[in-house]
Amino acid sequence: PAPSWLLAVALGALPFTAIYLWSELAPFAGHAMDRGQILGRDFINIWSSARLLLEGRLADVFVPARYTAALGRLWGPGLGGHSFSYPPSLFPLTVWAGPLDYRAALALWSLGCLALLALALRPAWRQPLLVLAALTSPAVACCLEAGQTGCLVSGLVFLGLRLADRRPWLAGALIGLAAVKPQLLLLVPVALLAAQRWRVIAGAAAGAIAAAALGALIAGPEAWRLYLSDTAPYQGQLLLHSTGFWKSMTPSPFVAALTAGAPLGLAAALQGLILAVCAGAVAWRFRALHAARRPIASLDILLLAAAVFVATPYSFNYDMPLLALALAAAAADGWRPGPVGGLGAALLWLAPILLPPVLLRPLGVTLPDEAWSHWPILAILCTLGVVGIWASIAIPGRRASHAVPAARTSP
Repeated sequence: PAPSWLLAVALGALPFTAIYLWSELAPFAGHAMDRGQILGRDFINIWSSARLLLEGRLADVFVPARYTAALGRLWGPGLGGHSFSYPPSLFPLTVWAGPLDYRAALALWSLGCLALLALALRPAWRQPLLVLAALTSPAVACCLEAGQTGCLVSGLVFLGLRLADRRPWLAGALIGLAAVKPQLLLLVPVALLAAQRWRVIAGAAAGAIAAAALGALIAGPEAWRLYLSDTAPYQGQLLLHSTGFWKSMTPSPFVAALTAGAPLGLAAALQGLILAVCAGAVAWRFRALHAARRPIASLDILLLAAAVFVATPYSFNYDMPLLALALAAAAADGWRPGPVGGLGAALLWLAPILLPPVLLRPLGVTLPDEAWSHWPILAILCTLGVVGIWASIAIPGRRASHAVPAARTSP
Protein backbone atom coordinates (compact mmCIF):
# COMPACT_ATOMS: atom_id res chain seq x y z
CA PRO A 1 0.00 0.00 0.00
CA ALA A 2 1.09 3.57 -0.61
CA PRO A 3 2.71 5.16 2.43
CA SER A 4 0.22 7.38 4.17
CA TRP A 5 2.68 10.04 5.33
CA LEU A 6 3.25 11.69 1.94
CA LEU A 7 -0.40 11.32 0.96
CA ALA A 8 -1.33 13.09 4.20
CA VAL A 9 1.10 15.90 3.41
CA ALA A 10 -0.24 16.15 -0.15
CA LEU A 11 -3.85 16.21 1.06
CA GLY A 12 -3.05 18.91 3.58
CA ALA A 13 -1.41 20.99 0.86
CA LEU A 14 -4.43 20.92 -1.47
CA PRO A 15 -6.36 23.81 0.17
CA PHE A 16 -3.27 26.02 0.08
CA THR A 17 -2.64 25.06 -3.54
CA ALA A 18 -6.25 25.88 -4.41
CA ILE A 19 -5.97 29.29 -2.72
CA TYR A 20 -2.70 29.95 -4.55
CA LEU A 21 -4.16 29.05 -7.94
CA TRP A 22 -7.35 31.02 -7.32
CA SER A 23 -5.33 34.06 -6.31
CA GLU A 24 -3.11 33.84 -9.38
CA LEU A 25 -5.65 32.77 -12.03
CA ALA A 26 -8.92 34.46 -11.01
CA PRO A 27 -7.93 37.92 -12.34
CA PHE A 28 -7.68 36.49 -15.85
CA ALA A 29 -11.36 35.49 -15.80
CA GLY A 30 -12.49 39.06 -16.41
CA HIS A 31 -9.43 40.77 -17.83
CA ALA A 32 -6.95 40.04 -20.58
CA MET A 33 -4.05 41.00 -18.34
CA ASP A 34 -3.16 40.89 -14.66
CA ARG A 35 -0.18 42.85 -13.31
CA GLY A 36 0.87 43.36 -16.92
CA GLN A 37 0.81 39.62 -17.62
CA ILE A 38 -1.39 37.31 -19.65
CA LEU A 39 -2.71 33.84 -18.91
CA GLY A 40 0.29 31.51 -18.84
CA ARG A 41 2.50 34.33 -17.58
CA ASP A 42 6.10 33.44 -18.48
CA PHE A 43 5.03 31.15 -21.31
CA ILE A 44 4.77 34.39 -23.23
CA ASN A 45 8.58 34.26 -23.48
CA ILE A 46 8.59 30.71 -24.83
CA TRP A 47 5.89 31.42 -27.42
CA SER A 48 7.10 34.90 -28.41
CA SER A 49 10.72 33.81 -28.87
CA ALA A 50 9.58 30.94 -31.10
CA ARG A 51 7.35 33.31 -33.12
CA LEU A 52 10.17 35.86 -33.51
CA LEU A 53 12.52 33.14 -34.74
CA LEU A 54 9.87 32.07 -37.23
CA GLU A 55 9.88 35.66 -38.51
CA GLY A 56 13.69 35.69 -38.73
CA ARG A 57 14.07 38.31 -35.96
CA LEU A 58 16.94 36.77 -34.00
CA ALA A 59 18.24 39.97 -32.41
CA ASP A 60 14.74 40.77 -31.17
CA VAL A 61 14.97 37.67 -28.96
CA PHE A 62 18.38 38.12 -27.36
CA VAL A 63 18.83 41.92 -27.11
CA PRO A 64 16.68 42.98 -24.10
CA ALA A 65 15.61 46.41 -25.40
CA ARG A 66 14.65 44.99 -28.77
CA TYR A 67 12.82 42.10 -27.10
CA THR A 68 10.69 44.53 -25.10
CA ALA A 69 9.82 46.43 -28.27
CA ALA A 70 9.02 43.20 -30.10
CA LEU A 71 6.65 42.10 -27.34
CA GLY A 72 4.86 45.43 -27.62
CA ARG A 73 4.41 44.78 -31.34
CA LEU A 74 3.14 41.24 -30.77
CA TRP A 75 0.87 41.92 -27.80
CA GLY A 76 0.01 45.61 -27.86
CA PRO A 77 0.04 48.13 -25.00
CA GLY A 78 -0.37 47.20 -21.35
CA LEU A 79 2.07 44.32 -21.26
CA GLY A 80 4.40 44.46 -18.25
CA GLY A 81 8.10 43.78 -18.12
CA HIS A 82 9.26 40.45 -19.55
CA SER A 83 12.71 39.18 -20.42
CA PHE A 84 13.98 36.20 -22.36
CA SER A 85 16.65 34.47 -20.29
CA TYR A 86 17.37 31.15 -22.01
CA PRO A 87 20.29 30.00 -24.16
CA PRO A 88 19.71 28.91 -27.77
CA SER A 89 19.73 25.26 -26.64
CA LEU A 90 16.12 25.81 -25.52
CA PHE A 91 14.88 26.17 -29.10
CA PRO A 92 14.95 22.48 -30.08
CA LEU A 93 12.41 21.98 -27.29
CA THR A 94 10.21 25.02 -27.98
CA VAL A 95 10.41 26.09 -31.63
CA TRP A 96 7.25 24.08 -32.39
CA ALA A 97 5.20 26.68 -30.48
CA GLY A 98 5.85 29.53 -32.94
CA PRO A 99 3.38 28.56 -35.69
CA LEU A 100 0.58 27.78 -33.20
CA ASP A 101 -2.01 30.01 -31.58
CA TYR A 102 -0.78 31.12 -28.15
CA ARG A 103 -3.49 29.38 -26.13
CA ALA A 104 -3.18 26.16 -28.11
CA ALA A 105 0.57 26.18 -27.58
CA LEU A 106 0.11 26.83 -23.84
CA ALA A 107 -2.30 23.90 -23.53
CA LEU A 108 0.06 21.55 -25.39
CA TRP A 109 3.00 22.74 -23.29
CA SER A 110 1.18 22.12 -20.02
CA LEU A 111 -0.07 18.67 -21.06
CA GLY A 112 3.35 17.73 -22.40
CA CYS A 113 5.03 18.74 -19.14
CA LEU A 114 2.58 16.65 -17.11
CA ALA A 115 3.14 13.69 -19.43
CA LEU A 116 6.91 13.96 -18.97
CA LEU A 117 6.55 14.04 -15.18
CA ALA A 118 4.26 11.02 -15.27
CA LEU A 119 6.75 9.17 -17.46
CA ALA A 120 9.59 10.04 -15.09
CA LEU A 121 7.56 8.48 -12.25
CA ARG A 122 6.85 5.29 -14.16
CA PRO A 123 8.40 2.99 -11.49
CA ALA A 124 5.86 4.45 -9.03
CA TRP A 125 2.81 3.69 -11.21
CA ARG A 126 2.11 0.71 -8.98
CA GLN A 127 1.02 3.34 -6.43
CA PRO A 128 -1.10 5.73 -8.54
CA LEU A 129 -2.10 7.94 -5.60
CA LEU A 130 1.54 8.92 -5.14
CA VAL A 131 1.86 9.75 -8.83
CA LEU A 132 -1.31 11.85 -8.63
CA ALA A 133 0.03 13.58 -5.53
CA ALA A 134 3.23 14.53 -7.36
CA LEU A 135 1.38 15.79 -10.45
CA THR A 136 -0.87 18.00 -8.29
CA SER A 137 1.88 19.09 -5.90
CA PRO A 138 2.39 22.78 -5.06
CA ALA A 139 5.61 22.93 -7.09
CA VAL A 140 3.97 21.52 -10.23
CA ALA A 141 0.95 23.81 -9.78
CA CYS A 142 3.25 26.85 -9.45
CA CYS A 143 5.19 25.87 -12.55
CA LEU A 144 2.16 25.25 -14.75
CA GLU A 145 0.45 28.44 -13.58
CA ALA A 146 3.61 30.42 -14.31
CA GLY A 147 4.09 28.84 -17.74
CA GLN A 148 7.67 28.06 -16.78
CA THR A 149 10.24 25.40 -17.73
CA GLY A 150 10.62 23.91 -14.25
CA CYS A 151 8.54 20.83 -15.05
CA LEU A 152 10.47 20.22 -18.25
CA VAL A 153 13.89 20.49 -16.59
CA SER A 154 12.79 18.52 -13.53
CA GLY A 155 11.37 15.70 -15.62
CA LEU A 156 14.51 15.45 -17.74
CA VAL A 157 16.88 15.46 -14.76
CA PHE A 158 14.84 13.04 -12.67
CA LEU A 159 14.31 10.62 -15.53
CA GLY A 160 18.00 10.81 -16.38
CA LEU A 161 19.05 10.00 -12.82
CA ARG A 162 16.57 7.12 -12.59
CA LEU A 163 17.94 5.64 -15.83
CA ALA A 164 21.59 6.23 -14.99
CA ASP A 165 22.40 2.60 -14.16
CA ARG A 166 20.21 0.95 -16.78
CA ARG A 167 20.47 3.22 -19.84
CA PRO A 168 23.51 5.44 -19.09
CA TRP A 169 23.86 7.05 -22.53
CA LEU A 170 20.16 7.92 -22.73
CA ALA A 171 20.25 9.10 -19.12
CA GLY A 172 23.14 11.41 -19.88
CA ALA A 173 21.47 12.79 -23.00
CA LEU A 174 18.35 13.68 -21.00
CA ILE A 175 20.43 15.45 -18.37
CA GLY A 176 22.30 17.28 -21.13
CA LEU A 177 19.02 18.57 -22.59
CA ALA A 178 18.16 19.97 -19.15
CA ALA A 179 21.18 22.28 -19.36
CA VAL A 180 18.84 25.01 -20.63
CA LYS A 181 18.76 25.86 -16.91
CA PRO A 182 22.33 25.07 -15.90
CA GLN A 183 21.92 26.54 -12.43
CA LEU A 184 19.58 23.66 -11.57
CA LEU A 185 22.27 21.14 -12.55
CA LEU A 186 24.91 22.67 -10.31
CA LEU A 187 25.45 19.56 -8.17
CA VAL A 188 24.61 16.89 -10.75
CA PRO A 189 28.18 16.75 -12.15
CA VAL A 190 29.48 16.47 -8.58
CA ALA A 191 27.21 13.48 -7.94
CA LEU A 192 28.02 11.74 -11.21
CA LEU A 193 31.77 12.26 -10.80
CA ALA A 194 31.71 10.99 -7.23
CA ALA A 195 29.68 7.95 -8.32
CA GLN A 196 32.02 7.44 -11.31
CA ARG A 197 29.15 7.20 -13.78
CA TRP A 198 31.43 7.96 -16.74
CA ARG A 199 29.04 6.97 -19.52
CA VAL A 200 26.30 9.15 -18.03
CA ILE A 201 28.74 12.07 -17.90
CA ALA A 202 29.77 11.48 -21.52
CA GLY A 203 26.13 11.23 -22.57
CA ALA A 204 25.30 14.48 -20.76
CA ALA A 205 28.16 16.30 -22.48
CA ALA A 206 27.05 14.94 -25.86
CA GLY A 207 23.40 15.87 -25.20
CA ALA A 208 24.26 19.42 -24.13
CA ILE A 209 26.57 19.96 -27.12
CA ALA A 210 23.98 18.56 -29.53
CA ALA A 211 21.25 20.80 -28.10
CA ALA A 212 23.56 23.84 -28.31
CA ALA A 213 24.46 23.07 -31.92
CA LEU A 214 20.88 22.37 -32.94
CA GLY A 215 19.75 25.58 -31.22
CA ALA A 216 22.31 27.56 -33.21
CA LEU A 217 21.16 25.83 -36.39
CA ILE A 218 17.53 26.76 -35.68
CA ALA A 219 18.18 30.34 -34.55
CA GLY A 220 21.18 31.25 -36.67
CA PRO A 221 24.95 31.52 -36.26
CA GLU A 222 24.74 34.71 -34.19
CA ALA A 223 22.50 33.21 -31.51
CA TRP A 224 25.18 32.21 -29.02
CA ARG A 225 27.16 35.43 -29.47
CA LEU A 226 24.08 37.53 -28.75
CA TYR A 227 23.13 35.37 -25.79
CA LEU A 228 26.58 35.73 -24.19
CA SER A 229 26.99 39.42 -24.98
CA ASP A 230 23.47 40.69 -24.24
CA THR A 231 21.07 38.23 -22.60
CA ALA A 232 23.29 36.65 -19.94
CA PRO A 233 24.75 39.95 -18.60
CA TYR A 234 21.27 41.47 -18.48
CA GLN A 235 19.99 38.55 -16.40
CA GLY A 236 22.90 38.98 -14.02
CA GLN A 237 21.99 42.62 -13.52
CA LEU A 238 18.36 41.69 -12.84
CA LEU A 239 19.47 39.21 -10.17
CA LEU A 240 21.62 41.81 -8.43
CA HIS A 241 19.54 44.95 -8.72
CA SER A 242 15.84 44.30 -9.42
CA THR A 243 13.35 44.49 -6.56
CA GLY A 244 9.83 43.37 -5.80
CA PHE A 245 7.76 40.25 -5.27
CA TRP A 246 10.13 37.89 -7.11
CA LYS A 247 12.48 37.90 -4.11
CA SER A 248 9.88 36.02 -2.07
CA MET A 249 9.76 33.34 -4.78
CA THR A 250 13.37 32.15 -4.52
CA PRO A 251 15.02 29.73 -2.05
CA SER A 252 18.43 31.23 -2.84
CA PRO A 253 20.55 32.04 0.26
CA PHE A 254 22.34 34.63 -1.90
CA VAL A 255 19.11 36.52 -2.61
CA ALA A 256 17.96 36.00 0.99
CA ALA A 257 21.12 37.67 2.27
CA LEU A 258 20.76 40.57 -0.16
CA THR A 259 17.12 41.12 0.80
CA ALA A 260 18.12 41.11 4.47
CA GLY A 261 20.49 43.99 3.74
CA ALA A 262 23.81 42.17 3.56
CA PRO A 263 26.46 43.64 1.24
CA LEU A 264 27.09 41.86 -2.03
CA GLY A 265 30.41 40.40 -0.93
CA LEU A 266 28.97 38.88 2.23
CA ALA A 267 25.96 37.46 0.34
CA ALA A 268 28.29 35.88 -2.24
CA ALA A 269 30.53 34.46 0.50
CA LEU A 270 27.51 32.93 2.27
CA GLN A 271 26.31 31.37 -0.96
CA GLY A 272 29.80 30.05 -1.69
CA LEU A 273 30.05 28.47 1.75
CA ILE A 274 26.65 26.78 1.43
CA LEU A 275 27.54 25.59 -2.07
CA ALA A 276 30.80 24.08 -0.76
CA VAL A 277 28.98 22.30 2.08
CA CYS A 278 26.29 20.94 -0.25
CA ALA A 279 28.83 19.83 -2.84
CA GLY A 280 30.86 18.06 -0.17
CA ALA A 281 27.79 16.32 1.23
CA VAL A 282 26.65 15.19 -2.23
CA ALA A 283 30.15 13.98 -3.12
CA TRP A 284 30.32 12.01 0.13
CA ARG A 285 26.93 10.38 -0.47
CA PHE A 286 27.61 9.41 -4.08
CA ARG A 287 31.17 8.27 -3.39
CA ALA A 288 29.77 5.92 -0.76
CA LEU A 289 27.22 4.74 -3.30
CA HIS A 290 30.02 3.84 -5.70
CA ALA A 291 32.05 2.12 -2.97
CA ALA A 292 29.02 -0.01 -2.08
CA ARG A 293 28.54 -0.88 -5.79
CA ARG A 294 24.85 -0.12 -5.66
CA PRO A 295 22.63 1.73 -8.15
CA ILE A 296 21.47 5.30 -7.71
CA ALA A 297 18.37 5.09 -5.50
CA SER A 298 15.43 7.41 -4.99
CA LEU A 299 16.82 8.59 -1.64
CA ASP A 300 20.08 9.58 -3.34
CA ILE A 301 18.12 11.62 -5.87
CA LEU A 302 16.09 13.20 -3.06
CA LEU A 303 19.21 14.28 -1.17
CA LEU A 304 20.73 15.67 -4.36
CA ALA A 305 17.55 17.52 -5.36
CA ALA A 306 17.14 19.03 -1.90
CA ALA A 307 20.73 20.25 -1.83
CA VAL A 308 20.48 21.84 -5.28
CA PHE A 309 17.90 24.42 -4.24
CA VAL A 310 20.02 25.92 -1.49
CA ALA A 311 23.32 25.48 -3.34
CA THR A 312 22.30 27.49 -6.41
CA PRO A 313 22.04 31.29 -6.21
CA TYR A 314 19.32 31.48 -8.85
CA SER A 315 16.15 29.40 -8.72
CA PHE A 316 12.45 29.92 -8.00
CA ASN A 317 9.44 28.12 -6.58
CA TYR A 318 8.37 27.09 -10.08
CA ASP A 319 11.71 25.27 -10.54
CA MET A 320 10.98 22.84 -7.71
CA PRO A 321 8.93 19.99 -9.27
CA LEU A 322 12.13 17.93 -9.05
CA LEU A 323 11.61 17.78 -5.28
CA ALA A 324 8.02 16.57 -5.66
CA LEU A 325 9.17 13.81 -8.01
CA ALA A 326 11.97 12.76 -5.67
CA LEU A 327 9.74 12.72 -2.60
CA ALA A 328 7.05 10.68 -4.38
CA ALA A 329 9.63 8.20 -5.69
CA ALA A 330 11.24 7.82 -2.27
CA ALA A 331 7.84 7.20 -0.67
CA ALA A 332 6.94 4.67 -3.38
CA ASP A 333 10.24 2.86 -2.76
CA GLY A 334 9.42 2.47 0.91
CA TRP A 335 11.03 5.42 2.66
CA ARG A 336 9.39 6.10 6.02
CA PRO A 337 10.90 9.30 7.44
CA GLY A 338 11.07 9.89 11.14
CA PRO A 339 9.77 13.13 12.68
CA VAL A 340 12.74 15.18 11.50
CA GLY A 341 12.65 13.83 7.97
CA GLY A 342 8.88 14.08 7.81
CA LEU A 343 8.97 17.73 8.85
CA GLY A 344 11.68 18.42 6.27
CA ALA A 345 9.68 16.68 3.55
CA ALA A 346 6.51 18.59 4.46
CA LEU A 347 8.35 21.92 4.36
CA LEU A 348 9.86 21.19 0.95
CA TRP A 349 6.50 19.99 -0.40
CA LEU A 350 4.59 23.06 0.82
CA ALA A 351 7.26 25.74 0.44
CA PRO A 352 6.55 26.73 -3.20
CA ILE A 353 3.08 28.06 -2.34
CA LEU A 354 3.69 29.47 1.14
CA LEU A 355 4.02 32.99 -0.23
CA PRO A 356 2.08 35.37 2.07
CA PRO A 357 1.30 38.02 -0.58
CA VAL A 358 -0.46 35.38 -2.69
CA LEU A 359 -2.21 33.47 0.09
CA LEU A 360 -3.51 36.66 1.71
CA ARG A 361 -4.88 38.19 -1.50
CA PRO A 362 -8.12 36.11 -1.57
CA LEU A 363 -8.80 37.33 1.98
CA GLY A 364 -8.76 40.91 0.79
CA VAL A 365 -5.36 41.66 2.29
CA THR A 366 -3.25 43.40 -0.33
CA LEU A 367 0.17 44.75 0.49
CA PRO A 368 2.74 46.23 -1.87
CA ASP A 369 5.46 43.88 -3.03
CA GLU A 370 8.05 45.92 -1.18
CA ALA A 371 6.40 45.00 2.12
CA TRP A 372 7.72 41.46 1.68
CA SER A 373 11.05 42.31 0.08
CA HIS A 374 12.98 41.79 3.34
CA TRP A 375 11.32 38.48 4.25
CA PRO A 376 13.00 35.59 2.40
CA ILE A 377 10.38 33.11 3.62
CA LEU A 378 10.92 30.52 0.88
CA ALA A 379 14.68 30.49 1.47
CA ILE A 380 14.16 29.91 5.21
CA LEU A 381 11.60 27.12 4.67
CA CYS A 382 13.74 25.35 2.08
CA THR A 383 16.87 25.55 4.20
CA LEU A 384 15.04 24.03 7.15
CA GLY A 385 13.57 21.37 4.87
CA VAL A 386 16.97 20.45 3.42
CA VAL A 387 18.51 20.17 6.89
CA GLY A 388 15.63 17.94 8.00
CA ILE A 389 15.92 15.64 4.99
CA TRP A 390 19.68 15.26 5.24
CA ALA A 391 19.62 14.79 9.01
CA SER A 392 17.02 12.05 8.65
CA ILE A 393 18.70 10.13 5.85
CA ALA A 394 22.40 10.81 5.79
CA ILE A 395 23.66 11.31 9.35
CA PRO A 396 25.88 8.32 10.25
CA GLY A 397 24.05 5.98 12.57
CA ARG A 398 20.63 6.84 11.14
CA ARG A 399 21.09 5.61 7.59
CA ALA A 400 20.29 1.98 8.27
CA SER A 401 16.85 2.71 9.68
CA HIS A 402 15.89 4.59 6.53
CA ALA A 403 17.71 2.55 3.91
CA VAL A 404 15.77 1.14 0.96
CA PRO A 405 16.80 -2.32 -0.25
CA ALA A 406 18.83 -2.16 -3.46
CA ALA A 407 16.38 -4.40 -5.29
CA ARG A 408 13.65 -1.80 -4.81
CA THR A 409 15.68 1.25 -5.78
CA SER A 410 17.10 0.21 -9.11
CA PRO A 411 15.63 2.14 -12.07
